[in-house]
Amino acid sequence: MQYLNTYDQTAAIKELIEKFLKPAGENYIDEVIYRYLLIKGDAVGGTMRNRIGTIGQERLIRTLLSCMNVQGIDYHWMTKEKIWTRKQEGDIGIEKIIKAIYWNCGHGDRILAFNLNISTVKNNVDICLFEGTTENYNRGGIVKEAGGVIMLGELKGGIDPAGADEHWKTANTALGRIRKSFANAGYTVQTSFVGAAIANAMALEIYEQLETGIMTNAANLTNNNQLVEYCNWLLRI
Repeated sequence: MQYLNTYDQTAAIKELIEKFLKPAGENYIDEVIYRYLLIKGDAVGGTMRNRIGTIGQERLIRTLLSCMNVQGIDYHWMTKEKIWTRKQEGDIGIEKIIKAIYWNCGHGDRILAFNLNISTVKNNVDICLFEGTTENYNRGGIVKEAGGVIMLGELKGGIDPAGADEHWKTANTALGRIRKSFANAGYTVQTSFVGAAIANAMALEIYEQLETGIMTNAANLTNNNQLVEYCNWLLRI
């Protein structure tokens, strides 16, 4: 598009029609779509990976809201416009637009947010649990101050078993960086991992980290019992 003039572009389109679309007959629409996807390359793959990650986050949020409703916990939720809305009846579908959730756990104010750049880590983190009010969060203070961070976690929603180990390696490296960054700043932080595809080898590594206290909690995103227990843990700490 940058180097071809209008004449060249028209000629290329005509050649596409004559050589590929006309011979395809009634299937010309599929031919256009396939060739479009071909020139897009892995951009389509990136889009799908982002969507898979979003689905995993929505499942986690929906489970958390269910646990809150069972326990009778009052909460507020925030959209990307930073508008806080109080818990209400008929909250079906709000997991698709929630960016953060606020509640009081009995021993402090809690805010759970997603996909934030944490100043102490200097990197993006999937699951972020803070101590603070909605006003603190809107001002951006608790994201920048290490003292307000309670727990940081990695969420991997991909379900392909072939990529499970790579997902865990990436998440494990990120969690190690989080712990080191906070330790260097003079703080301790709890860490967790939630994954949809967990192979046997990585399950052993995760269990060992949980046993030794390196990592605080973990859950299989596709196991309802584990996910519910993870969400109840979030509501307790």
